[in-house]
Amino acid sequence: MESNTTVNQKPKMEKYDLCKKDYIFSAIFLVTCVLMSFFGIFGYMNLGFTVTSIMLLLGITIYLKQKTKRVMGFGICCFVLAITCSFSFTLTSSEAVRLFNLVAVIFLSLVWNRALTNGAVSENDIIPNILNDVAGVLDTYGKSMVSVIVGKGNRAKPMGKVIIGIALALPVLLVVIPLLISSDEAFSGLVTMLTENFAFGVIKFAIGIALSSFVIAYAFSLKLEKSVERVKSGFKGIDNVILVSFLTVISVCYVVYLFSQLAYFFSAFSGFLPNDYVFSFSEYARRGFFEMAIIAGINLVIILTATMFGKKEKSKSVGCLTKIICTFISVFTLIIIATAISKMVLYIRELGMTELRITTSAFMVFLSVVFISVILKLYIGKIQVVKTAIITAGIILSLLGIFNVKAVVANYNYNAYVSGQMKTIDTEAMYDLGDEGVPYLVKLALNGDVEAKLWVETHIVAEHYYYYGPSYDMGKKRYEGIGEFNIARQRAYNALEEYYQMQKK
Repeated sequence: MESNTTVNQKPKMEKYDLCKKDYIFSAIFLVTCVLMSFFGIFGYMNLGFTVTSIMLLLGITIYLKQKTKRVMGFGICCFVLAITCSFSFTLTSSEAVRLFNLVAVIFLSLVWNRALTNGAVSENDIIPNILNDVAGVLDTYGKSMVSVIVGKGNRAKPMGKVIIGIALALPVLLVVIPLLISSDEAFSGLVTMLTENFAFGVIKFAIGIALSSFVIAYAFSLKLEKSVERVKSGFKGIDNVILVSFLTVISVCYVVYLFSQLAYFFSAFSGFLPNDYVFSFSEYARRGFFEMAIIAGINLVIILTATMFGKKEKSKSVGCLTKIICTFISVFTLIIIATAISKMVLYIRELGMTELRITTSAFMVFLSVVFISVILKLYIGKIQVVKTAIITAGIILSLLGIFNVKAVVANYNYNAYVSGQMKTIDTEAMYDLGDEGVPYLVKLALNGDVEAKLWVETHIVAEHYYYYGPSYDMGKKRYEGIGEFNIARQRAYNALEEYYQMQKK
């Protein structure tokens, strides 16, 4: 009786059939990400990060570009704005602006990469597709790494051979290097100098390697994987009766609010205000701005939900009542945005600019553009709200970085004080602006301001270390590396040098 023997075979690892171009660009991504780690991330997100982020974006662009795919205008705008936002890391020291621009660079780059591989980018699928692309990295990560190192067969490919060669050399170096150190003082000194920050260098290199592995997997998943169509949901939309009822209640609340505002303009309605109320520009400007900004954001979510998830009629648009109510809510939002911005203008005239006041005002401008596009979308189906919002956000963030919001704040407050528009100036607030505030503190100190002179001489110089605010090394070595260069900090150094030169005279 014959027995059946089962031969256990190891499952074959899934791999890509890579070509020479794939290996070359894998090496380029590796080098770029290591440079980004050393000079960008650990260069405190200054010039080094600007350069390496643009290098990485261009590298992925060249790798993914296909002659058969024509990129539309929206994708090109995202590409240009991603590069523009990258410059903010060299131009400003504002943490908020840099953080938002970092998010913008990543998001705009992801949209651009999607446009490169798919041509047109659908209005309703932008966010889902981007999420799918990022999630695809997790699915293809192992496959990508095995393909780069091992290749199609079981033999190691060039990059894998390099890694094997380096691994084999390490045991030999462990024997050779100690012998060379003991044989020569010059070499011993060189090794000592190199190994002082060796552990930190290894960490930087490891982060670069890790980052490059995800970039390679992302690029491979976009280029070598077939794009999966999103499964259409069976959700038919929110019932129009529920939707209209909800929107009507919100609208009634807003009508009552508008009615209450008549108290500020007509004495017949003054009973709405408290008996002890005294109108002052500063109190009027100070109150309610940030609450209005939040309400505007809530209204945007409500209207987008209503227009995107409300049941569509035969014309594939939302119902007539929904349109009318959404239009009212949008117009109401534009009114409170205009009111909020006018309040902010009064507030700035009274107490000067701050970074938060400028960035919040910029957010209100962004919301204004979006709500105008929402109103147009209700009656002109071709208007694309999501794309408008993305481009508007990219432009505003680029401008905040290029014009350096902190420098604008410092310049305005200084000139308002010098011209007499502001009776006092807060030198501590000027110092808290960081690099951008230093040149104006120097100007105040040179003009005889005692407080400004105290900040310059006792708080800013490196040997007087404080736990907040910038400190400066006025010696020859200003930056640890070229990647740390920042235009705002350089201007601060130049202003301090001018101050000390004037003191010597």
